Amino acid sequence: MFGADVIAEIHSGKDMTAFFHHELFHLYHEPKVTKCVAIWCALWEEGLATYVASRLDPNADDDALSLSAPEPIRPAVEANRAAAICAVARRLESTTNEHFADLFLADSHLGNFPARMGYYIGYLVAADIGRTHSLHQMAELSLVQARPLIDAALARMATCRPTRIVEAHERSRSRRTGG
Repeated sequence: MFGADVIAEIHSGKDMTAFFHHELFHLYHEPKVTKCVAIWCALWEEGLATYVASRLDPNADDDALSLSAPEPIRPAVEANRAAAICAVARRLESTTNEHFADLFLADSHLGNFPARMGYYIGYLVAADIGRTHSLHQMAELSLVQARPLIDAALARMATCRPTRIVEAHERSRSRRTGG
């Protein structure tokens, strides 16, 4: 959770209901997830918290959901949604601070995409999964249970060409498993 000084700086004069739903959901959800540092885990945790906040406060706009700082995230992603989703999908296994910063921090960004776009892409993933799962079911998913749902949601949203790294990983895995 943020300190009071950061909360005041970011949310001063605004309705903070969605913000509190988001942060309190993290406290609720934290015991249900392991200490995973891969991008896909952050995508799930932050996206699910944003989705839960949007469902618990249906009148919350992007500003209330913290999807407008440091710049509006939704319109920038939607302008090239498939490419944004694929950029995230290619980094799902990453554990680097650089990739985390590019997707979730305000002072960094990935190429021409907006800073903190991981929150919005994660929200889209959670919203997709939410079509067939209740909030309670989603909150109870372990990371092992959530991962195939995340992959399927991303695949429904965009068809991503494999990168050389992904192709090499798949070749390596098929050699090890004989498949």
